[in-house]
Amino acid sequence: MLEDSFTELERNRLDKLHDVQVDGLEPYPTRAEQTHTSKEAIDAFTKAEEAGDETPIKVTLAGRLRSLRTMGKIAFATLMTVPAASNSSSG
Repeated sequence: MLEDSFTELERNRLDKLHDVQVDGLEPYPTRAEQTHTSKEAIDAFTKAEEAGDETPIKVTLAGRLRSLRTMGKIAFATLMTVPAASNSSSG
């Protein structure tokens, strides 16, 4: 069986993938509906922060990941986006 040749790390990752699928989530969706532009998301976070609102804000951005910089437990990414209206016309 193919799984017998996997390392412990690979088996662990497959188990986590299976758990996500059992929960009814698609781990690698082929499509995502953009809810905010980058500016709208930043504005929403800034407004919540200024109001002292700690309610989580959920946004979905779409674009091309240009760079990812990990620094310990935090990561910074550069995302190249297009306006939501333009994004929906590409298909």
